[in-house]
Amino acid sequence: MKCLSVNSQSHSRIFGILAAAALGVAAQSASAQCPNYVTSTGSGSIVAGTTNIGNACDDCGTVVSLPFSFSFYGTAYTSVEPTSNGYLLFNTGDAGGIYNENTYCVPYNGFTGAVMMPCWTDGWTSTPAAGIFTSTSGSAPNRIFNIEWRGAYYPGGTGNNNFEVRLYEAGGRFDFVYGTASNYWNAAVGVQNAGGSQSVSVQCNAPMPAAGTAISFTCPSSGPPTGNLAFSPNSGPVGSTFLATSVVTPGYNPPSTGITVVLNASGINSGNVSMHDDGLNGDAVAGDGTYSANVTVGAGASIGSHSLPVTFHDAQNRTSTGAANFTVSGANDDCGGAIPAVIGNNPFDNSSATTSSPAAPCGALGADLWYTFSSPTAGSMSLTTCGLTGGDSAIAIYSDCNTAIACNDDSCGLQSNLCMPIAANTTYLLRIGGFAGTIWTGSFNIAVATAGYNPPPNATPEGEDCNQIFPDSFNGGCNHARCLQQRRVLHQLHRHRGQLHVLPRHRLVDVQPAHR
Repeated sequence: MKCLSVNSQSHSRIFGILAAAALGVAAQSASAQCPNYVTSTGSGSIVAGTTNIGNACDDCGTVVSLPFSFSFYGTAYTSVEPTSNGYLLFNTGDAGGIYNENTYCVPYNGFTGAVMMPCWTDGWTSTPAAGIFTSTSGSAPNRIFNIEWRGAYYPGGTGNNNFEVRLYEAGGRFDFVYGTASNYWNAAVGVQNAGGSQSVSVQCNAPMPAAGTAISFTCPSSGPPTGNLAFSPNSGPVGSTFLATSVVTPGYNPPSTGITVVLNASGINSGNVSMHDDGLNGDAVAGDGTYSANVTVGAGASIGSHSLPVTFHDAQNRTSTGAANFTVSGANDDCGGAIPAVIGNNPFDNSSATTSSPAAPCGALGADLWYTFSSPTAGSMSLTTCGLTGGDSAIAIYSDCNTAIACNDDSCGLQSNLCMPIAANTTYLLRIGGFAGTIWTGSFNIAVATAGYNPPPNATPEGEDCNQIFPDSFNGGCNHARCLQQRRVLHQLHRHRGQLHVLPRHRLVDVQPAHR
């Protein structure tokens, strides 16, 4: 026998799987998740197999049914696939056993499923004395399923290389037991989960263990059920509802039964919430190991981030905990919850804000809050954060939740300023946030002055600086005939007064594209 190498670049021929049957996989929730296995080496004897499974070949596997469900690395199986090359597949058709003249070692990433390797080598079971045989020892619930290899090493087809895997119905234990061996090179011995992220290597590129050797694999100790925790969405105002989900891994030694999952949502004034795996209350699929619940943010919940703990418990009285953060945002975190702003300074803190949709037209405006503003008189409205914060702000004015009228990022350093004519008794939406979602505190200021300029018919305010006459380049500039005419008149007046660049509290507006 010989073991094959993960590092070899030698010629290879793909392992051909001849079995047509699919492996049976029992429900995940019924299995015990062993985080990894510990080994102990002693003595033992092979229990002779009585049923020839028909594996007489070179580089092939044959699927066999198990007399009981067996849990391996957290998944319960009802069938397995022994191969002529001395390993046991838990994923049918797995072509990981590639022939190679050198030695593979454990773990090996060529397998797609979990694998047991009692003697991974280049085996051949097609001689009259060779084959793979099974038998069952004991009675339920303490049966042992025996899978015995009587094989010849390739090439040559002679010898008697005898070893066995014993699967225990109780506790998820399994043994590798070794008999006589001749005409072998070296072998790998070990186990790994799907993908090889968890594994146990007993040996690599070494002679098969001596006759009479038994290696037992067991879980190290009993473990509680565990799980993750996620919220979708993970923020929202008082009264909003979110979905809490947790993918739960059952405990082990023995497997968990009667699992309960309870979210402590008292931090958001929602009390204890039971999560279920029943296909109801937001749960998508019953019995898939994912526990879910719809949770509503309770009245009076404080704005900010809250760590909400979850408890996993089973009927075996084992418990583990976890937690995830949920952020209670202000009611005005979304456009639909916009709150009134007033003339003068308005306090601002977007530390609990999210970024609204659609995207703003400037400054990657994010972590925004929404406000409404209406003036009883027409005039020029100034919206500014200049001198009111050290943060990197961005601001925009909307006519509705989707239509931006004006937007500004950097006007006075990292702060923002907008000025535009407004109509009387018209509600405008103010979207205040940070550049690229910057968090800042301070205030924004609103001022309204009586307009000294009457815009031409069909003109639309666009949000340029109130004091700027030239150039008016926002969105193509003001190119309506009457607008241009009034601009020239105003420019001449201010040249006469020696004021070439400043028109206090006046605002030029741009015509809508359809009228340009």
